[in-house]
Amino acid sequence: MLHRLADRHPLVPPSDIAVTVVTEHANAPRARGFVVAAPPVGAVRICLDKSATHEFALAHLVPAPATVALRDVADLRRFEAEHGFPGVLNPTVSHR
Repeated sequence: MLHRLADRHPLVPPSDIAVTVVTEHANAPRARGFVVAAPPVGAVRICLDKSATHEFALAHLVPAPATVALRDVADLRRFEAEHGFPGVLNPTVSHR
C-alpha cells in the first residue's frame, strides 16, 4: 500500500526536525520506492544552523546583519559596544 502511495505522493518533511531526520536517512525510504523531497544534508545543515547560514552568506558576499554568539554577559556587552541595540536574540539551531 505505501509503495503505491509513494508513486503519487512524495514524502515532504514538515518541520526542521523532520527535514533533518529525513535528509540524514533519505536512502532508506528511497530504497523502498519513496520520493524524498528534501535537499542534500549539507544544505540542510547550513540552512538550519544560523551561524553556518551567516558564515555561508559572508563567504558568498551576501549582505548579512551583525551576528555574535552569546555565551555570557561579556559577549552581550561587546555586541552592544560594537553594534548597539536593538538586536534580535535567536538560538543558533532553533529545533534543538
